Amino acid sequence: DEFVASKVLDKEDEIFKSRRIHSIKGLEITKKWVEQNNQFINWIEPKAGALCCIKLNEERFTKSNIDEFYSISKKAEIQIAIGEWFGASKRYFRLGFGYMEIEKLDLTLNKLSKILISTASKKQKNEI
Repeated sequence: DEFVASKVLDKEDEIFKSRRIHSIKGLEITKKWVEQNNQFINWIEPKAGALCCIKLNEERFTKSNIDEFYSISKKAEIQIAIGEWFGASKRYFRLGFGYMEIEKLDLTLNKLSKILISTASKKQKNEI
């Protein structure tokens, strides 16, 4: 086992190069999506890994809006992890950008944009 592991580590760059390229592209797409939807969400851009945490904006999402967001996301077969699953509030969710194929990531983000628009409060709190 140790011999095989050492041989894999000797070729780490070669073995993981395509995954790194894929993850970088997924992150770039996700970053653009977050910027386009910044009236609904925000994040701290990840520095490593293939997942990110997204926060639903307090000004646009009440508890009932959040519940509706997750309900519609589930019906749309979007795989996101609800914040409560990892010790945060429901206002947060995890999204994997580095695992799925780029075409599926684009489709998922387009669906999420529509869901954000349809479930967010039409007026921000300071307008009410």
